[in-house]
Amino acid sequence: MGFEKFEYKRNNALWTNVPIVNIMKSGHFIFNTKTVAMFEDGLSIELYFDREKRKIGIKSFKDKKLGRYTITTARYQRQICPISFLNHYEITENGHYRVKLEEGMLVINLTAPIKARKYKI
Repeated sequence: MGFEKFEYKRNNALWTNVPIVNIMKSGHFIFNTKTVAMFEDGLSIELYFDREKRKIGIKSFKDKKLGRYTITTARYQRQICPISFLNHYEITENGHYRVKLEEGMLVINLTAPIKARKYKI
């Protein structure tokens, strides 16, 4: 049997078509474009936490105010760095999470991370 040419196709549909946040080990929340679109041009964010269900709630606002996190842009990404929030609620989870609209705010369910495929090299 001869060689078969492999046609590389980048399959990032999951990451671009669904609102997703990446919670980094460094404490940064990185938002994809679908999530940013749900902020409705907000400049700042208030965070909420449901201890029983392990859910993070996010509300965006067009004005900056004390007690809110400012959304920053770095390399075409929108992000916040809520380390004090993570420490206060002892949140150690990291990874990719789907963002859903619940109770008038964007919600991240920490008990349901998106599992990434792992390949052996």
